[in-house]
Amino acid sequence: AARKRWSSAARTVVPLATGLVFGSSTPARSSFGQLGRGTRFLEPFYVNRPDLIYIGEDCEFGRMGWFSVVEAHPGIRPQLIIGDRVKVGRLLCLACTGSVRIGSDVVIGERVFIGDSYHDYHDPTRVVMDQPMSKPEPVVIAEGARIGARAGITQGVRVGAGAWVAPGAT
Repeated sequence: AARKRWSSAARTVVPLATGLVFGSSTPARSSFGQLGRGTRFLEPFYVNRPDLIYIGEDCEFGRMGWFSVVEAHPGIRPQLIIGDRVKVGRLLCLACTGSVRIGSDVVIGERVFIGDSYHDYHDPTRVVMDQPMSKPEPVVIAEGARIGARAGITQGVRVGAGAWVAPGAT
């Protein structure tokens, strides 16, 4: 697929085959399933399949984050839904092949991993990256929760409203 690059004084956007790499201003709202007013991404931020991502108003996402939304299983259309006023630190890795939902007013620290599936590892003759994704199980982070730095939120986890996940927890 051909790459296009355009820039203005405020931002640089590089559309790739099914993703975006963009800078500090809001990317084209039409790229996303929904992108709320006042939401911004700090440069650079990486997004796969923005059309499957729904983000509320007044959110902020830190530098070097990644939304990896991938159709890995036939018949499962992934969906990443993020509420209003969500604040996220640097280096977030969010992997979604099924369903990840983050409620409004959630704060997520730096270097956090959130994923509803993982690369399977049942065949010891193949490297992990060449193995299929496991079947996704929904991840929910309810309204007002706090996720500490370097935490891991994995397959099937539900973080309750107002809950605190300690730094480094998995």
